[in-house]
Amino acid sequence: MEDKRLGKISQVYFGLRDGYQYGLHFKLSGQGWGTDWGEWYNVLCEMDDKMLKVVHKLLEDAKVDTVDQLENKPVEVVFEDRCLKSYRILTEVL
Repeated sequence: MEDKRLGKISQVYFGLRDGYQYGLHFKLSGQGWGTDWGEWYNVLCEMDDKMLKVVHKLLEDAKVDTVDQLENKPVEVVFEDRCLKSYRILTEVL
């Protein structure tokens, strides 16, 4: 069962984790709920541009220039069977 919720990006981080992975990490939250999401890549593997495309789209949708400016941007989050399925920046309210 799908459950759509409105909230915000309450925390965002882009950088290294554990010294060998780089990526993007979010805390998404709303009234009575919260979840984490991250996408990480091993720095020892060939870097593909998927991560940069993800970051570029987020920045473009939120109308900001840097990752830290994504904090407090409104989001719509979709859960399926209580698991995060997708999220998007609410571009229509920016």
